Formats: sequence, structure tokens, C-alpha cells
Amino acid sequence: ENEWRSHIPDFVMIMGDRITFVEVKFSKDVDELVNARTRLMKKLLNRFGVDYRLVTEDELRKGVYVQNAIRILRRARHAINDVQLLASLERLRSVDRLPLAAFGWSVAESTAAIGIAKLIMSGHAAIDENILLSDWSYVWVTKGSQNAGGAV
Repeated sequence: ENEWRSHIPDFVMIMGDRITFVEVKFSKDVDELVNARTRLMKKLLNRFGVDYRLVTEDELRKGVYVQNAIRILRRARHAINDVQLLASLERLRSVDRLPLAAFGWSVAESTAAIGIAKLIMSGHAAIDENILLSDWSYVWVTKGSQNAGGAV
């Protein structure tokens, strides 16, 4: 029980103000050992304000996670300069939240939409991960970015 062990999750997700470690497994590989480790990781990480999730292909197929990830990555892969990125952040900081349409989300190569996608990827902006992204999906600045003093 008191033995030191290390565990490296498959990836880390920053959504809003929460950090989540994510372990991805095929459903057929989820056994009692995996479930026990998941319970332990949730308990231990919760002390630090970090979530831990076990995700299977069944969950990914049901949700909008993959579709949203593709939509964000398609925009975030384009290059913009720091001024354009900061312009998106400052516009978002000036209000509580805005729909993605305010950043030209459906406009091909909109620098504001690219900026928002990059801010989401870096954890400076957040979306509702359970809703399929569209022009009318809302985006907001995460708490840590409210006081970042312009640093992204």
C-alpha cells in the first residue's frame, strides 16, 4: 500500500480551470485491476484539484469529444502572430463569454477563430466539452488567464 509507484497517463486535458489526466483503454482491457487503479488515482489526485478519467472507445463514440477535437485542431494548426493571438484573448477577456461566431468560427482561416482555437488548446480559453462546437457554442477565458497580465 505504501509502495512508491509511478503512472504516466495517456494525456492531460485542461478544460476551463480543471486539469484532467486521461487514461484511454479498450473496453475489453478494463478489468478489476484497471478499475482499482482508476479509483486510487481519482482519490489521490483529487487532493491536488486534479481529475482522473478512464475513457474507452465506447465513451468516445457516444460523445462529441473527437468531433470537437478535430474542429479545434483544424483551426489551431494555422499560424498567426502573437498580436493576433493576444487580440483574441483581449476580446474574450473584455466580456464574460462570447459565441464562437463572434470570432468568425465558420469563416475559413479567420485569424480570430485561429486565436480562439489556440487559446482553447493552451488552456487559456474554455468551451463546454459536452456540446458539439458550432458558431453558437460559447467560449470564455479561464480563471488563470483573467489575470495573466497579457502573457499567453
